Amino acid sequence: MDGCDQVLTTVQYEYDYGNVVNNDEVNQWLMQRHAHFHLHRACSSTFVTPQMIEVCIHTDGIERATEVDDQQMTSLHILCANPHVTGDTIRSYLQLAPGAADQEDSEGMTPFQYLYRNDIAFLEEDRSFSSLMAWWYHCMP
Repeated sequence: MDGCDQVLTTVQYEYDYGNVVNNDEVNQWLMQRHAHFHLHRACSSTFVTPQMIEVCIHTDGIERATEVDDQQMTSLHILCANPHVTGDTIRSYLQLAPGAADQEDSEGMTPFQYLYRNDIAFLEEDRSFSSLMAWWYHCMP
C-alpha cells in the first residue's frame, strides 16, 4: 500500500509529563529499540512462529532468552504482548527457556501478566484468568 511507511509519522505521541515527542524521534527509537536483541526483534514480529523462536534461541544461546532491554523486558515479555502471538509460539519459548517466565520488567510485570492483558485469541474456549493460568503452567517443562 502506498504511504504505509508514513503511518507512524501522522500520530502525535505524548508521554507522562505532557511533553509531545517529535514523531521522527519516536519512529527512530521504535526501529532501533531492539537492534542488538535478535530474539526481541523476532518476538515483536507480526509473523513470529515457534520455528523463529527455536532458531533464535539455539543460534544465540539460551542465556539470550533471559536477557533484558532498557525496560528490563525479556523477549518473552515482548512475545506475550504481541497481538499476533500463537499458543504454540509461547509454548516453544517456555519449553526452551522456562527461566524467563518469572522475570519482572521495570513495571514489575511478568510475561504472563502481559499475556493476560493481551487479547488471548488463541484460547478459543475459555478466556478466564484461571484457564489461562492453567494453560501457562501446562506449557512449562
